[in-house]
Amino acid sequence: MLPLRTAVDLGRFRGLLPIALLLAIFVVGADLLVLAWSGPVRKGRTTDDRHVIAWSELEHAESQVANLESALGDPKKPFIVYLGGSTANQGIDPAVLRRLGPCHTPAMGLCMVGSGMSRIRDIARPFLRRRLHASLALVGINEFSLAGPFNQEPPVSINPIAPLGHGDWRESVRRLRWWNWFSTNHGDTEYMIMAGLIEARGWLDLSPKVDPWLPPPLVVPDHASQAYVDFQLQSMRSNGFFDPQRYLLHRDAEAEALEELVSRFQELGTEVILVLLPETSTLRSGIPAEEVQFLFDSMTRRFSAAAPAILNFRDAMPDEMFSDYGHLSNAGRAKFSLQLVQALSDRPYSTTCRAN
Repeated sequence: MLPLRTAVDLGRFRGLLPIALLLAIFVVGADLLVLAWSGPVRKGRTTDDRHVIAWSELEHAESQVANLESALGDPKKPFIVYLGGSTANQGIDPAVLRRLGPCHTPAMGLCMVGSGMSRIRDIARPFLRRRLHASLALVGINEFSLAGPFNQEPPVSINPIAPLGHGDWRESVRRLRWWNWFSTNHGDTEYMIMAGLIEARGWLDLSPKVDPWLPPPLVVPDHASQAYVDFQLQSMRSNGFFDPQRYLLHRDAEAEALEELVSRFQELGTEVILVLLPETSTLRSGIPAEEVQFLFDSMTRRFSAAAPAILNFRDAMPDEMFSDYGHLSNAGRAKFSLQLVQALSDRPYSTTCRAN
């Protein structure tokens, strides 16, 4: 048998090995620094890449906003922006919102698929970055957004040594996996890179121009199958939508994200109204009742007299008006949008035409 150094000439790699070793040390060091800085998961972020905002959703929002000023023509022309997840996109009809006020005020929807107040804040960034002034910002939310985005929960401790004292090597391995921050958070990391690239393209005015009044496409069928609604309910349960402990873990971070969003709009002189979207009786009965009051209290603590109005439509629609447990059907959408316009018409806020 040939000696190893005859079969594999290690001398050929003598220059590459130190470089590879330095790169490995750099990557491990960077991983440990980020882990020490942010913990296993950044606050308010998700480890589940199925629920990171998609490239297409961010790109659509950036493209809408890029063309908004030219579509308005007159910068003083009033318009409405509404934001939220798929429940807001499915529940609010911008064509019906145009009936608000005598100007037939156009409405632009910035919506995405997913859960969590932090995601709503993220989809609003292209709009807020340009410091545009809407007459009114409607933020469509569900109480289950306080449970945070779908997530893998890190263990209480990521110390892999302690479980070995009890012979629990499986727990030791599970904890050790959380030390690989870049792997655990790869979905969120890719999102940050993607968002930065899209933002840079916006600064360079290279974003494709689309009709800002064109709403995001509806992603939910008018009537979901029984198999889907069964799967949806199971997913909601497994992701803690009905678990009080899940809310205690995440609601402060999610409330902070919502407060940041409201504050940014208010700084631009835009009135903000939070709209608690319709929910089925199953959701209303399963979500901890105290979370509604928590939302009211958190807004009052943060903004005092300037707290945004909250319109509660959670029980506004009967179950037959829903496509599934969370999304309105087409008929429910039309009916709710009319109710929303009526409620807004009764408020002191005005979308009257501004003088040139």
